[in-house]
Amino acid sequence: MTIYICIEAVLLVLLFKKKPHHIGYSLISIELLLISAFRAESVGTDVVNYIIEYNLHGIETWKESFTNSEYAFAIYCKFLNVLGLKERGFLIATAILFALLLMIALHVNHCDKILTFSLFYFAGLYLQSFCIIRQSLAIVTALISYSSLEKNYSIQMPYNKGRFQRFPIGFVIGMIIAIGFHPTVIVLFALPVMMLFYGQKRCRKPSVFLRDGILCMSAALIILPVLYPFILQHSKEKYQVLYGGSYVTGPFGNWKSGILLVTLYLIFYIAYYNNWKKLTEKENIIVGSVIMLAFACSSLSIINSTLGRTNLFFEGLMVLMLGKLLSHRYARIKSINFYVILVFAAFFILYLMRDSIVVVPYKIWQ
Repeated sequence: MTIYICIEAVLLVLLFKKKPHHIGYSLISIELLLISAFRAESVGTDVVNYIIEYNLHGIETWKESFTNSEYAFAIYCKFLNVLGLKERGFLIATAILFALLLMIALHVNHCDKILTFSLFYFAGLYLQSFCIIRQSLAIVTALISYSSLEKNYSIQMPYNKGRFQRFPIGFVIGMIIAIGFHPTVIVLFALPVMMLFYGQKRCRKPSVFLRDGILCMSAALIILPVLYPFILQHSKEKYQVLYGGSYVTGPFGNWKSGILLVTLYLIFYIAYYNNWKKLTEKENIIVGSVIMLAFACSSLSIINSTLGRTNLFFEGLMVLMLGKLLSHRYARIKSINFYVILVFAAFFILYLMRDSIVVVPYKIWQ
């Protein structure tokens, strides 16, 4: 755990310095890449299973890779196998790919790179790439594609209505690739729908987005526990094993992690509420839509831990939004933004204590 805490401490120092230290940020990025690349198989949930999956994809034909339900990951594994990379090469290449995609996502979305990268780490999303490789690659790919969504959305005057000037083809292409890594990322297609929905509304205060999100979350918590067992019963056996395991403890078997996630979203909302008057109408609609969907989707995390991983995509968007919301005066002690960052830093400590991620203790590949 010490190595992760030390990285967190360095990131906090870099954040609260009066002048940004891009060299320090670059060194931390390289260090995390190396830690990921040379970790032992025991560091990170499902690493052993991913290595098995990597070898299985290697013996597939190219046709089988392209027709696989997780085609992007299958093609990626097939390509690395053709290059002759073994298990260690797979983990090194994946660590490099994830870091590269994350840097591209921060660049194309014009974020405060040090702030956004730090929040990404504090939220546990970087360490998640040690555990759930396919979903992590899907997250950063989706964040890259999001830039197209934001670029093509605008407010039509004088009616003050939100719409897409051009079809966000970049978003669609990016999402097709992301779905090829993990199909659950499809939930992000709800974002442009909500942007269009709230773009037609007159009242776009923060309380409206929070209210709608909580209402959807409450409705899901009432309906899903009734429907979920029926859906599982009529699903394929592999999905019953994958999504039914944590449900045996009851319909709210993952409630502790779910409540912690909802708390994190509330901190996100507080940061938004504190800064929303500084946003343009376009930015307000986008951030508000993310908040609404994040709260709605948090119900899945309360019900089932595996199903709740869909929240990782909204957590990624949350970090992206916070990277812009908190970019002003966050180094001042009197600023609320300062304390929002500290709360995320405290959340990271709780994150490390979770049994499900298995990143502690850190061990080097032997």
